[in-house]
Amino acid sequence: MREHIKEQVIKMEKGLGIGIPGEYAKYLSLHPGSLVDVNLDKTKGVIIISHISESEDIVKRYIPSAGTMA
Repeated sequence: MREHIKEQVIKMEKGLGIGIPGEYAKYLSLHPGSLVDVNLDKTKGVIIISHISESEDIVKRYIPSAGTMA
């Protein structure tokens, strides 16, 4: 698998975007509709994109509201 690729930034409706190479998407099990965390590391000047598994997504969506149910 290639570890370094260059992609062109494109204009999108709500900002900017890049294409994720198919082999990367396959490796991370990403598909249209997958959720990702997007973080900016200002000290390194990099954007870090991490796949959120379905189980992690459920926890992130429902744990904050669990406190209001108690």
